[in-house]
Amino acid sequence: MEFDMTTESGRRAYARKYLRSPLGVPGIVTDTNFFNGTDDGFGNDQATRTRYRRQARAVGIDTTGKVYCPELCRKGLSGGRDSAAWVPRTNGRSHIKSVLQKRRWSSTGRVEVAEPSYDIPDEKEHYEPAPDIVEKATMMDIHRNKLKRVSKQERAAMKAENAKLLAGNMNDP
Repeated sequence: MEFDMTTESGRRAYARKYLRSPLGVPGIVTDTNFFNGTDDGFGNDQATRTRYRRQARAVGIDTTGKVYCPELCRKGLSGGRDSAAWVPRTNGRSHIKSVLQKRRWSSTGRVEVAEPSYDIPDEKEHYEPAPDIVEKATMMDIHRNKLKRVSKQERAAMKAENAKLLAGNMNDP
C-alpha cells in the first residue's frame, strides 16, 4: 500500500500504520512514558512477586510503585535485595541511567549510556606516597636494623628517604 505523503489523509494513514505503538511515537521515550504498557517486572508470577517484595522489605527497601528490573542487580544481590533494581515508575529512565553511570556500565536501546573510557594517559603523572605508608616503611627500617633509640632528626631523615624511595610516576613498569 502506497501512501500519498503530499496529502493530509496520506500522512495520517502512514502515521496510523507505522507510528502508532503501545509506547507512543518511536524514538521518543521520556520518564513519563518509559513504563507505559508494562507490568511490574513479574508478569503473572505471583509467587516470585511476593517473595521478592518480602525480601526487599526485609532489607529496608520500599517497593511501592516500583518496577523490578533484574538487569540492574549486582552480583550476589538477586531476589529483590538490590535497591537500585527497584525502579520508580515516575522517573524510571533517569533512575536507570544514573545507576548505569554510577556503576560504569553501558547500555544501548531505550536507555543510552556510553561505555566508560578506561584510557591510560600518555603523560607520566608524579605521585607522593601516603603518610601512613611512609611511617610504616620507617618503622620497618627501625625494626629491621634493630635500632633502640632514634632521635627526631634521624627519624625525619629516614622518613624523607623512604618518601623519596616510595614516590614515583604513574604508568611506570
